[in-house]
Amino acid sequence: DVFDFEGEAGFKVFYNMPPLDERKKGLDLNVGYMAESGDWELIIKHTGNLEDLSDRLGFSYVELLNGYGIIRIKSELIEALTNSPEIIYIDKPKSLFSESTRIIEGFQASCMSFLKRESNNLTGSGVLVSVIDSGIDYKHPVFWNDEMTRIFEIWDQTEPGNPPPHYKTGTLITRADIEAANMQGANAFLPTYDATGHGTAVASIIANCSLGADLLIVKLNTSGDGAFPTTASLLMA
Repeated sequence: DVFDFEGEAGFKVFYNMPPLDERKKGLDLNVGYMAESGDWELIIKHTGNLEDLSDRLGFSYVELLNGYGIIRIKSELIEALTNSPEIIYIDKPKSLFSESTRIIEGFQASCMSFLKRESNNLTGSGVLVSVIDSGIDYKHPVFWNDEMTRIFEIWDQTEPGNPPPHYKTGTLITRADIEAANMQGANAFLPTYDATGHGTAVASIIANCSLGADLLIVKLNTSGDGAFPTTASLLMA
């Protein structure tokens, strides 16, 4: 890794980033680098006020729980960041990889057929299930009860323009947005789709297992040159 820390002592050692051509030779070395802006997306743990540190060094951030945050910072400012007393830990994002599974085999192995018997009364009614994946095909009939969608909200991290409160990226699509698009029919357009079908498959299993549950969908963003989402995108989700 680019960074090396002795965690408990809070000791931080900074190593210069290797050249771009060297980083591209490895799957993880260039993850988190924004080629267009020259910024790095980093995962940090900190003490004190992150807003004050951001003002001092000039980076953007998303505040997470328990003192963690996701920041975007210029390469030349990383050394100053590591030398800041507020910083406990810095990590470079890593790529996430998806694994293909056969839906029917997974459903049977999970014993869901037994749990869905009416005598067990396990419908998922009143439960909100979050699916953090590749997005969702919101038009799929399994996600609808007549004219009402079972999707509570979609946060598409890949589409800029309307991020959720406290976040900097992506677009938030509400239940009302989805149902309005459905009423418009074939000409309706919402700025989100599932490019791989993986997220839709996972959400379909959940929707079939818990017929009364609603779904909260996060479509993970890919960072830099990577073809897969990163741990930073996952932490924000």
